[in-house]
Amino acid sequence: MLVVASYFPSNHCAVATSRTRVRLRSTSHRAIDPDWNSPPLLTPITPLKKAEILVSVLIPIYDEVDTVAEIVERVRATSYKTEVICVDDASTDGTHDVLAALLRDGRIHQAIYQKVNRGKGAAVRAAIAASHGDIVIVQAADLAYSPGDWQILFETLVQGNAAAVFGSRLLGGTTRH
Repeated sequence: MLVVASYFPSNHCAVATSRTRVRLRSTSHRAIDPDWNSPPLLTPITPLKKAEILVSVLIPIYDEVDTVAEIVERVRATSYKTEVICVDDASTDGTHDVLAALLRDGRIHQAIYQKVNRGKGAAVRAAIAASHGDIVIVQAADLAYSPGDWQILFETLVQGNAAAVFGSRLLGGTTRH
């Protein structure tokens, strides 16, 4: 599971690239050299082996009965080994029945049904808790994003050049910051 690097107020920084590869590095060298102003160096990230990557695809859903089966098929059509986890956020349009059929037919790996609408963030958190992949991606159920764009997003992760990647349809292209 990808986690954004976070800095602690103490003398440690944590960097995570996957559920199984978390590194902790002391930054106590600042006490030795008080003139040292650079940010702490992050431990290099080990490249991932593309053939061995499991991608956990988290699909938060609210009233998407018309598109949920289509997005699941698009996800399954990618070249990646995937774990598809759908979270129904108390839909009222029949999405529950479509997810039950997809689960029964083996098209998705997990269906989580929230009894009350708790919002997209709660749905994503529930899916993250159930995920097991090396890479985790949130896929919109309304077809707003294409699984065909994953290769561009995953490129820097697979090469070991990033701990987290964020995409934007507003920026366009392959801008990297």
